[in-house]
Amino acid sequence: MTGSSPPPDRTLELPPKPDRPDQSVFDFVAVVLVDRPKHAILELFSNGRVRAGGQPVSARASIRDVDDLHIVSGIDDVPTIAGGEPGGIEIVRSTNAIHCLSKSSGVPVLPDPRSGRQSCLSFLVERERLERQTKDRRAWERPRIVHRIDRATSGVVLVARDLHAEQWLSRAFETSRVRKEYAAILLGVVAPARVVIDCAIVPGRKGRMRGALRGPSASTELTVIERYADSTLVVARPRTGRTHQIRVHTALLGHPVLGDPLYGGAHEQDPELPPDGRASPPIARLALHAWRYVVPDPDGREEVFTVPLAPDLERAVRVLRSSADLQSGG
Repeated sequence: MTGSSPPPDRTLELPPKPDRPDQSVFDFVAVVLVDRPKHAILELFSNGRVRAGGQPVSARASIRDVDDLHIVSGIDDVPTIAGGEPGGIEIVRSTNAIHCLSKSSGVPVLPDPRSGRQSCLSFLVERERLERQTKDRRAWERPRIVHRIDRATSGVVLVARDLHAEQWLSRAFETSRVRKEYAAILLGVVAPARVVIDCAIVPGRKGRMRGALRGPSASTELTVIERYADSTLVVARPRTGRTHQIRVHTALLGHPVLGDPLYGGAHEQDPELPPDGRASPPIARLALHAWRYVVPDPDGREEVFTVPLAPDLERAVRVLRSSADLQSGG
């Protein structure tokens, strides 16, 4: 997309605007072009291709002030939100404002061609495109990612269904009013029943984060659920929302998350066993699961979104529990 005024050889007529006078032209176009990324839609505006009455329209203009919206040269050259190999994503609950997704480990929240997997956003976009074959246009929506969890982490992902929900849910996350609970298996036996880790987190090297004496504050509460021979099942409650927060804080405690290759939780060969008899790890990925989110809504009530333990993590807990029972003679 180069140049500010492509030849008007093809024109995409946009549908009549809905009764949403508070909406900007950009928000309206973004909903209509649900499968196109926002940055590409903004480029259409900056190149003067979104027009009304033959004149370029500002993305910030109010939808109430324009008619006859169209896009010069169509949208064949505008990238789409990537698909990827489907699987590992499902909607577990929807409210008027939020979709609660359950994602498997390895599934990205946002499109990432390197993963080869369908993202949470791509999943919802494709679902919306299919539903529009029979859905009333006034019910069209554009899924809006408000928060992310690591690709290797399984569990809850919350997605806003419209601009209003995106705004208040974003504020709730930014002000730490969303209460989050994660299940994690940590290496080693955590002795205290409850631990609170307060340590700033700053960017490190090669995609890692690190603890620091100064920087954005971060606080995580850990509650022990079960102790095994050489690992511990905990509930982690991050009170802030820093990148890799649980993974960094548990590593600083000396008990990194099992299966974490960045912060010391990757499985290592047991030196007491010969190579052909090495003990297998109970789980082959990061043992971290976003389990429960409690979200305040604009009316002062609370919505609770829960995703049960992923099957592989549930199996790992059973294996560890069984091993601990055998070692204790139980």
